[in-house]
Amino acid sequence: MATVISFSALSPAAQLLAVRPLRRDMVRRLGPSDASLLWWRQAVLAADPVLEWSADRGTAIVRRGQALLDRVARCYLVTRPPVPDLIDEELLALLP
Repeated sequence: MATVISFSALSPAAQLLAVRPLRRDMVRRLGPSDASLLWWRQAVLAADPVLEWSADRGTAIVRRGQALLDRVARCYLVTRPPVPDLIDEELLALLP
């Protein structure tokens, strides 16, 4: 049976279990991440979304707060692709 609850109301152990499906979903949508599970837990805790949490199935679905959670993940957790440095590109073009 699923429960609707804010992330911060979960026990620390349940928070770590809930972070896994949230991280999997967000990485799929937003891009790769090198951040540890503990960093993800801290970020989700800061955003404190309301979840539909099913401990027995290990599922967590965000019911309220997805936009804030996505913003936090984009700013702090998702690995950004390297931006090419135009000066370096020009210098490399000058090499024989």
